[in-house]
Amino acid sequence: MNKFQTMKDLKEELRDNVLSSFFISLGTLISVIFGHLTKNLFDTNLYVWVYIITCYVVPFIFMLLGIWLVVRTKRIVKEINNLQ
Repeated sequence: MNKFQTMKDLKEELRDNVLSSFFISLGTLISVIFGHLTKNLFDTNLYVWVYIITCYVVPFIFMLLGIWLVVRTKRIVKEINNLQ
């Protein structure tokens, strides 16, 4: 931990993590909804690929980002507890 990092900096970083987790959840939801909407728009092989990408690949990437965010948040909370 950086000795010059203050409680205010850590709380600001934690606030950024919460905002990022909201955007990750929102992106996953939009991706799945878009995937299901494309089901009605395309009757070709293009639909199959768009559906796979939007309903499986993109949410998986968002899930990996979410796991990274949880690990980062855990580190921040531990540092905040050490400063108190």
